[in-house]
Amino acid sequence: MQASATDDEGVWKFPNGEAYYAYILRQQASIDITPEEVHELGLAEVERIQAEMRQVFDELGYPQDVSLGVLMNRAIDDGGYYDMQTSGGKEQVVEAYEQLIDGADQALDTVVDIRPEAEVIVVGGPIGGYYVSAPLDGSRPGMFHASTGGSRVPKYSMPTVAYHEAIPGHHFQIALAQEMDLPLFRNDLFFNGYGEGWALYAERLAWELGLYEDDPYANLGRLQLELLRTNPRSKGANW
Repeated sequence: MQASATDDEGVWKFPNGEAYYAYILRQQASIDITPEEVHELGLAEVERIQAEMRQVFDELGYPQDVSLGVLMNRAIDDGGYYDMQTSGGKEQVVEAYEQLIDGADQALDTVVDIRPEAEVIVVGGPIGGYYVSAPLDGSRPGMFHASTGGSRVPKYSMPTVAYHEAIPGHHFQIALAQEMDLPLFRNDLFFNGYGEGWALYAERLAWELGLYEDDPYANLGRLQLELLRTNPRSKGANW
């Protein structure tokens, strides 16, 4: 396989590859936008987000002549961790997520007048950072699976993950859709452009509601994860 493999990865190298790529983009984004337009938008958003991160670093008194990657690693350490090697460490992570979700739920009182009937619970485990919706028959709540694996869990990204996966993110949107009087395919079908777009909007909404106001490290976590989705150069945040 190594002998026949090439370095020109991408569907563009196949017959009709560029047309296929544009089709998949349309399918995922649910809007008519060209790959070139997406790339340019990504570049502009990277510049905006990095500028916002610099502003937070300045407010923390971090040096200005250091790369964002170095500053972010310092902020992660300064933000603190939950130690998974100590007794009760995993329970602390679950409880912290529950408090974050409860706080977001209360903050929504000022901006929403409809809520899903299904509840969401936090389930700690070795693999996390994802949401499993409640069944249509309501036999169990929605479940936010939170990572309690490894030796420690950084605190800085926990608020954004909670808002994205639970409230006002995936749980809020998916549970409402499931509970509406609509054809089954509209209750259950998930479009990435809308579903993930809503969850990303939910992170921003939490910021607008002041949920990051007293935690600059969590705000940096929000911006870092926004940069992760925006960056057109790689799958991860390119500093």
